[in-house]
Amino acid sequence: MSDYIPNPPNPERDPRNYDRYYEDNSGKGVTLVVGILVAIALAAGLMFFAGSPNERTDQAQLPAQERTMTPPANPAPATPPARPATNPQQ
Repeated sequence: MSDYIPNPPNPERDPRNYDRYYEDNSGKGVTLVVGILVAIALAAGLMFFAGSPNERTDQAQLPAQERTMTPPANPAPATPPARPATNPQQ
């Protein structure tokens, strides 16, 4: 088959310039992903910073009643510390 085209080439209809993988409006995917990430960041920011600062003054409290600890009934004896090794050839 010949590459001869009898009419002057029109860039919009020229089969030699056809690229099946090229999309003219290829920015939609990136816009969609960035939009989803922005929406997630906004939702997380609203959840984190919601409420006034005056409501965030809670502190940990002591238990309402004291708990007493009983010592073990029969404590195990402590093991003596290890002796340093001696070198008999000194």
